[in-house]
Amino acid sequence: MDGDPVTIRVLFEEPEPPEAGETCPHCGQGFDYRQLAAALYHRQPAHEPLPLQ
Repeated sequence: MDGDPVTIRVLFEEPEPPEAGETCPHCGQGFDYRQLAAALYHRQPAHEPLPLQ
């Protein structure tokens, strides 16, 4: 067998979600690039940080 042995723990562990955070180089605000509206907003060349809710 090649690789790591499969254990019961491996079979039932939930995988950790990948990091989805990004920092905007223009305004410095962090945003989740999985949210389409935020990703498109932060692609605009001259913008202000979004107000926090």
